Amino acid sequence: MVSEVILSFVGTDFIEGNSSDSPITLLIDESNKKLVLQVSPQSGFVERRTAERQARGIAKIGFALKNGNRVGHGFDLDVAAEGGGVPERLHKEVWNNYSRGI
Repeated sequence: MVSEVILSFVGTDFIEGNSSDSPITLLIDESNKKLVLQVSPQSGFVERRTAERQARGIAKIGFALKNGNRVGHGFDLDVAAEGGGVPERLHKEVWNNYSRGI
């Protein structure tokens, strides 16, 4: 049994392995039954949200590894993000629409 697995977020899905090109990774720590989503500031807002949704799915049903094992099922998810959040322009757009009654 593997104690730690690292997945890289490429495109719209996580893949097995640690890709240096991916600003988003998911660490599956089986010994602590925890998933840790690591998001760098270089990742975009939409990419980050998509990765979070995918990670929540992995926490519910697990991730099938190449060797046939499924890991991550029922684990807690921690998001370790640097920066990110909702872009300022979206805050302004929502506020402007709200204040105009849209």
